[in-house]
Amino acid sequence: MPIDPNLQNTVQRALANHILSRGEGERILRQVRTAEDVAHVVQAIQDAYNAPDGLEVQQFNRAANLNWLLSQLDGVAPLPLDRNKAQPAGGGALNWIAALAKAQGPVRPDPVEPGDVGGDPIPAGPVGEPLAKKSFGGNDVAVNAEGGLALGGQALAVDLAGLPSDQVIEALQGLLRPGQLELLAPEAKGKLVDNLLGQVDAAFPVNNEAQGKFRRIVGSVAALGAVSEAAGSLTGAQIDRLIALYADAPNPLAQALILRALEEAPKSEAQAAKAQGLEAPAGKDDVLKAYDDLVSGQARTGGWNRIEGAAIGFALSAVTFAKDKSAVDNIYGGMDVWAGLNAGRGWDAEALGHMQRGLETYVDTYPQTAYVYGTFKEDAPKDVAKLTNARVVAAMTPALEAAAPSFDGVPLTAEQAKLMKTLLGGVKDDAAVRSFTEALSEAADLMNPRLRGRWDRADKPQVALSPAAFALFEQVALRFLEQQGGTKDGMIDGGALASAVKAEVGAIKESLVPRLQELG
Repeated sequence: MPIDPNLQNTVQRALANHILSRGEGERILRQVRTAEDVAHVVQAIQDAYNAPDGLEVQQFNRAANLNWLLSQLDGVAPLPLDRNKAQPAGGGALNWIAALAKAQGPVRPDPVEPGDVGGDPIPAGPVGEPLAKKSFGGNDVAVNAEGGLALGGQALAVDLAGLPSDQVIEALQGLLRPGQLELLAPEAKGKLVDNLLGQVDAAFPVNNEAQGKFRRIVGSVAALGAVSEAAGSLTGAQIDRLIALYADAPNPLAQALILRALEEAPKSEAQAAKAQGLEAPAGKDDVLKAYDDLVSGQARTGGWNRIEGAAIGFALSAVTFAKDKSAVDNIYGGMDVWAGLNAGRGWDAEALGHMQRGLETYVDTYPQTAYVYGTFKEDAPKDVAKLTNARVVAAMTPALEAAAPSFDGVPLTAEQAKLMKTLLGGVKDDAAVRSFTEALSEAADLMNPRLRGRWDRADKPQVALSPAAFALFEQVALRFLEQQGGTKDGMIDGGALASAVKAEVGAIKESLVPRLQELG
């Protein structure tokens, strides 16, 4: 039986922006009737998930929406996925995303060679009572009596020597909120610490050449942060393990968190002597301050953007690899630029997804484990501009290709529309669109026989520009197009373009209009 075209269109629209919302999932589910429908939807999700830019599951709620839809579809007809590869999610439920990612091979390279794993993963067990504070992504974090973790009611298997999932990292970072472990039962806290130390021991030393380095280190450093939160209750054996881990700690923050835990732990004289002999890394105080500000919710960027919610999780992952204060400053400087993707209103899921993927790719590409992040900050303007420009191109192209072409309401001839399409790749955002419209309006004013005041704006033209007026605009615009590659964001400076056109028109009219008036 052929698939209903309405279902095909609904699925295509839902997956087009790489984010599946709960509402979109519900719309898909309402149109699914048969096993063939289920197979079609699952295949579309597989294709989208395994694509280079993938489905957005950086935040837990995005993954939860996807897993919810897959679970509901499984109730209509068995999913064409390997159930043995789906991870248990507590309460008899399954995490279908695990099977989905492996259905056509792993989405991310598996960094673990046989025999590399130094310890058993923490198994997914019963879901314990939620801790007092939610994760930075807004989900409940729970620790059961055996020291196992859960996020959002879903039990998690933790394997830091393998490839920790987004959910595992979010849960581990959720343990870092000040006071988060204070009310945890002593026995559960002790088992949690044992589990975390075992996982870090299995993950260290990190192979700097292997893919997956980013996730292993982020997860391991978060685990060390949780151990430092429980430092006052560490046993002698746990302290010995911490001391032994220091030599393999891959960067300043990992070393700093071990030193903090050892400083606060109840050590024997021999342990105190060993701890005192550990050399603190350069930049220790600066990266610890950034870490403390983030986990306490007090961090602000240099542009005074408050870092909160899921953005804390990203910033913690970045600070994990920070070399010193300059690295922290560069992280925050880059984040300030990325806030512009959401019109300066903080970081939405799209911005966080792009930053996270870029950071993970960068760390997994280069063999270092501590960075200054100069490239992240310097590339941010162009990276953001590419995305905002893509929105402009999508919004403006239909009008430029219409039978009666126009640009932001300014009528154009077919030839004029061709030039505007050439310039479109340099129009950064909506503000730049307004600047280009202003430039066209200023050029059109060339034919106005009256002089305007210096601060008066030209009216938006209601008909296509005259050949002379558009030729003036074209001459100035092409000059700016040649300079585009040298700008900070790789875009045409729309404001400067409008000012330049206005100056050209003004100079011509100041000499020409009085003479024309003399001639009557």
